[in-house]
Amino acid sequence: MNYRILIIYVISFLLISIFSNGTRKENSNKNNMNHHSFFFARKVYIRRNFESLQMGQLLLSYTTGDRIGLSKHVKDVHNQLYIMHLFTPSGIHLSSIYLVLLPLLALIKKRNRKFYHLILTFISLMPLFLSGFYSVKRVAMLRAICSITKLANLNVSLWWSFIGAFSLDLLFGALNKSPFSFIFSFLFLGAIISVSKASQTHFVIAIMGGQFLISFINNGSVNILGVLLGIFATSIFSILFPIIFFYYLFCRYLPVYLAQWPLNLYFILLEKLSSLCNYLPAVHASIYILSCFVFFFAIPNKLAKYSLVAASILIHFIT
Repeated sequence: MNYRILIIYVISFLLISIFSNGTRKENSNKNNMNHHSFFFARKVYIRRNFESLQMGQLLLSYTTGDRIGLSKHVKDVHNQLYIMHLFTPSGIHLSSIYLVLLPLLALIKKRNRKFYHLILTFISLMPLFLSGFYSVKRVAMLRAICSITKLANLNVSLWWSFIGAFSLDLLFGALNKSPFSFIFSFLFLGAIISVSKASQTHFVIAIMGGQFLISFINNGSVNILGVLLGIFATSIFSILFPIIFFYYLFCRYLPVYLAQWPLNLYFILLEKLSSLCNYLPAVHASIYILSCFVFFFAIPNKLAKYSLVAASILIHFIT
């Protein structure tokens, strides 16, 4: 029985229900970055120099979360694949940067383990000084806690580091400043961490369960193929992001094609993947479908588990 993911689902369900019924409060810090000279200068430069205005805006959306100017088509393609989270700098973006630094960090770790955790802690704490970017900050806080506990030789699991990071984030007022950013980060990051020691199948089902939970509250549907293709698209994005992020930082000194060509290729891939979603109809997020995920993670006996899941799916389609 995976009680952790059930806790994540229940808390997320309650929080989404509460904030969906009220007025959606979101922070305005993202807009404030337009008035910051560093962000504004790059925004103007990229918009002026990119041959395709949409690709330039897509780069800004991926790197800073600025969606202003994105066409309906671009948004629809991302929405069909359930990858709108790519427009919000978060754990995916931060982790992809860590992957680039991994060879250097591995070398430091081999020579001096304590210095490695000290460097990792320092790097993790850097995003905390940014204005806004709450999703990045909470993931950075999680990484910092993991590094600090290892530096102090404390045996703290990733799960409890996650609880600690989100508890601190809650105390700092993140839920009030940007409720849905907090809730969705809690839901999907919590789901991933809950099944981190399980198989890839559990990972996919955990993500799928999160999507159905959100759709159930909104009385919507989920395209299962779209979710699966979206997971694939996200994994490709983790390779792409370091390239476009590096270009974003040093755009004045680098050729435009360094970012424009990879972005064009990636968006063509997204268009192809989103068109495939039409081959499979969306599934309405009913209580019976939602119960499948509860049975899957709550019941240890495989025969009982899969029997109840099959029965729930059958009832869903009959009714």
